[in-house]
Order: sequence, then C-alpha cells, then structure tokens
Amino acid sequence: MMKKFLKGVGRWIEDFSSSSKSVHLVSALVASVYLSHFEYNFANLGEPQPPFLYYKQMLTAVASFLSVALLVERFWRGQLSRMLPNWILIAVFGSLLYEVIAFTPAMINSWNAQLAQPAEPSLIDFVRKGIDMHRSALIINWLITLPITAAIFYSGIIARVLRHWHNEPEKPLRILGKR
Repeated sequence: MMKKFLKGVGRWIEDFSSSSKSVHLVSALVASVYLSHFEYNFANLGEPQPPFLYYKQMLTAVASFLSVALLVERFWRGQLSRMLPNWILIAVFGSLLYEVIAFTPAMINSWNAQLAQPAEPSLIDFVRKGIDMHRSALIINWLITLPITAAIFYSGIIARVLRHWHNEPEKPLRILGKR
C-alpha cells in the first residue's frame, strides 16, 4: 500500500516538474510564503506584532515573487536560461523586489523625520546608509529562498533518482542525459 502511494507521489512530482511555468510559480509561491513567515516570526522576537503586518508581509512577498516568476517565465528563455537558471533569478530578484517594496516606506518616513532636525542631511548619503542597513536582510533573504527554489526546480530529478535507487540500486543512473 505504502509502496504504491510513494510511486504515485513520485510520478506526480515528475509530471509536475515537466511544466516549467508551474515549477516557477510554485517555487515563487513557496519561497515567498516561507520568507514572509520567517520575517514575521523574526520581528516577533522582541515584542508581539499585530497580525495585519503578517498579512501585509505575506501579500508583499507573494506579489513580488510571483511577478518576478512571471517575468522570468516570459522573457528569460533559451540560451539565457542555460547560462543562469531561472530558479536563481526568481530567488534573487524576488528577494530584491520584496526588500525594495518593504524598504521604501521606511526610508520615506525616516527621511521626513530627519528633515525635521536642524542638520542638513544629504539624500545620497541617507539612501546609501539605508542600503547598507538592508544589505544583511537581503543576504538572509537570498539564503532562505535559494535552497527552496532550487529544491522545487530540481524536484523531478530528485524524485527520479530516488525511484531509480529504490527500484534498481545496482544499476547506474544517468541524471542529465548522455555523456
């Protein structure tokens, strides 16, 4: 019974991974939900945050990652996708877009507060300082989303290798085609 179930799951994963659009959309969706959940829990370490912030982060992350996934699916094809895989672009640019969307309102509020002070601040120095502060958050976002998108992107290969290993462990398997 369990063996039959696992075969069905393996076939479903292989069928799912054959459609690049579904792989891109699902990897973007899973990475964005996990990233927003991680950031909300990280923000709750100090003091509890209101639940609407969780939904705002979730909506922002899902919108930014799905828009990047759709753009990558539409415009990044052929030779370009062989040089730099789509899952890397979705993770990197989705995280970047998410940080920019989350970063902009905070920067505007901080700039308005700084204008009220008597010192003459430079906008370029202010933005440079803000980018330096958000660089570590962006790197953490990349560290979270890159493994998720890679695992979903290569799920078909992983399922095929596991099925082959389970059924015929003594025979070698060619994963990526002829050599």
